[in-house]
Amino acid sequence: MNINDLTKMDLKNIDLTKVIAYLGIHTDALIRMAIVVVTVLGGFRLVEQYLEQTKVFSVQITEMEEKLMQVMSYEKSVNGLKLFWEKAPKPINDDALVNYMTDLATKNNLEILSFSPGQVTSDKFYTANKIKFKLKAREYKDFVLFVRSVENSGFALRAEAVSCSLEQGTNQSATGPIINIQMEIVSIKVNEQKNI
Repeated sequence: MNINDLTKMDLKNIDLTKVIAYLGIHTDALIRMAIVVVTVLGGFRLVEQYLEQTKVFSVQITEMEEKLMQVMSYEKSVNGLKLFWEKAPKPINDDALVNYMTDLATKNNLEILSFSPGQVTSDKFYTANKIKFKLKAREYKDFVLFVRSVENSGFALRAEAVSCSLEQGTNQSATGPIINIQMEIVSIKVNEQKNI
């Protein structure tokens, strides 16, 4: 048969008995045709299975990417929290606080007249210990530098309830005025949170 003859063929005129007879005589052609049909059908089935697996894998990849983003976000938060705790001012106990305050007072030309424990405030997140100090200074500048040193120290300290007054009835002409200071220094300790 010629290919040009195929274009002129009318499918209605195909005689199935002749085709079956031809295939019956030529079993090798029948086998080849069967192999081609099975191969094509098997190929379609393989492509279909591949597409199904691709859909499943793409859903799994999306889920894993979401989990990865959550893990990365968690690790970033943990690292940020570690960095926060490394950079946060350290707490100081009461004895060390009194010694530290004594050193600061001496460096800033202040005299500590007395100190006493104050109120302890505590809740789930922090504990604040207050110590009351009575100080004496010759100049406001020295007192301001003292307060700045306290609040800029490497410890979790805060100056509160500050009151100043000039001492009455002293000879202020030779040495200048004497400033009496009452203040509270608060030492803050952040409580460790286990469930964060």
